[in-house]
Amino acid sequence: MNIRRNIKAQGNRTMKHVSVKMKPIKYHLLAIAFCMVVLLPLTIFGQGGQTSEDSLVQPESAPVALVINTVTVDYTSNLITITVQNFGSTAPTVKLSGIQLTVQSFNASTQTIVAVLPVALNPGDYLITVAASNSSTNSAQVSEFDITIGDVGPPGLKGDKGDKGDKGDTGAPGPQGIQGLRGETGPQGPVGPQGPAGLQGLQGQIGPIGPQGPSGPAGTLAAGTQVGIDPASNTVQIGNTISARDIDNSALQPFHIASGFSFFSGSQGGQVVLSHVTAGKRLVIEYISAEAFLPEGQKAKFQIFASDTFGLTASNHYLVPTLVGSFLGSDLLEISQPIRMYINAGNSINLFGFRNNSTGTGFVNVDITGYFVNVP
Repeated sequence: MNIRRNIKAQGNRTMKHVSVKMKPIKYHLLAIAFCMVVLLPLTIFGQGGQTSEDSLVQPESAPVALVINTVTVDYTSNLITITVQNFGSTAPTVKLSGIQLTVQSFNASTQTIVAVLPVALNPGDYLITVAASNSSTNSAQVSEFDITIGDVGPPGLKGDKGDKGDKGDTGAPGPQGIQGLRGETGPQGPVGPQGPAGLQGLQGQIGPIGPQGPSGPAGTLAAGTQVGIDPASNTVQIGNTISARDIDNSALQPFHIASGFSFFSGSQGGQVVLSHVTAGKRLVIEYISAEAFLPEGQKAKFQIFASDTFGLTASNHYLVPTLVGSFLGSDLLEISQPIRMYINAGNSINLFGFRNNSTGTGFVNVDITGYFVNVP
């Protein structure tokens, strides 16, 4: 030290000065005694100076180790909590793989740090570095800690094959697959049963007039019959006149029937069977009257026809409806028509109606009058 070096240099100069002044030998003992008297305080003073210099240089105290105890990640709030030791009372600096994090709080008494993690942090291994702040006694020290964030880790060893599990429940049916290719045409199936007879079709067009037939044989007069012209009065004279009378009086076998049918929603047609003609009779229809109630604006046509046991039309008459007006929200059509129609034994008399729209419902009431004639 400088003090030590200064002290050594002053002692040498004193010794040299003494050696110059004491040349006679007789004075050797006095010189030695003098030197001892002079050098002894100087030696003691030099030792004291050396001790004083050493006391001014204090040895640097050993640093206290900074320790990271635990690291916990809260994925919900995106925070990381770190418990440490020996970090003092000032919030330390926290880095995640070199990225400095924002310290949300630091509890000096519990040595707990809460820092904010970066947004959208990918799963993986990260290095946590915690450094004491500049105002801390241990500002030059840091502590590091390896953590894994997310479900990422090194793959483990392949485990032993487990026992076969129980059979699971039947799953729900999957979605319907795409339509397959069209298959080949199969064989023709058997003939099905005959369906019910359909409604009577509309009357066809009248056919052309056929060729005239051959003339029949000439008739002859009964015996005793005289035919001639009276020139005086220009009249025809017929002898042996025969009386005639109506054997089948219609008043004796009158016929009358009242009936009806409905037009159902979704259907344009309707029909009713009025009567069947029994064996030995012929029905003569003379008059028909009817009324029809239809949704407003609808039109309809009607016909009366005779059909045999096979459903074939034997005779047919078309009727003429007349629009009377609106009645209770419906259009009223009426028919009042004289006809002359003959229905033979075994046939049925039918009334058929057809409208121009199937919307809504309607109904028809009908009355027919006539008489039966006996057939031999």
